[in-house]
Amino acid sequence: MLKVTGGNEELKALVLETAQRYVEAGLYIVCVHSAWCDNKIKRGKAPSHYAWQKDRLEWPRLREEIERVWSREGGCNIGLKTGKTSGLVCIDVDAKSGGLSWYLEHQDHLGTPIIERPIVTGK
Repeated sequence: MLKVTGGNEELKALVLETAQRYVEAGLYIVCVHSAWCDNKIKRGKAPSHYAWQKDRLEWPRLREEIERVWSREGGCNIGLKTGKTSGLVCIDVDAKSGGLSWYLEHQDHLGTPIIERPIVTGK
């Protein structure tokens, strides 16, 4: 998940550019509520589009959704849908809970990752 927050127009442009590139690459992108969302349950991780599982937003509809959430909350996140729809698998390795040791122990069985980089989440 790319997490960009704040009212800065440069950051907003980066989110829009990144989301558009991901959509053009055929990835299933969802707009996610910002860390400042008034609804604490949705804050930082929940998709902003209620029918996100069924209704894939293509560009420019996704752009409109990002603009809407950004203007209301002062920022937003974008998420990548994984699983059957996208054909992508994401493994959440929580180093604080011993996940890194588990991952290293089982890495041979999991195969080579396409992208291996740390992502900071809302917790």
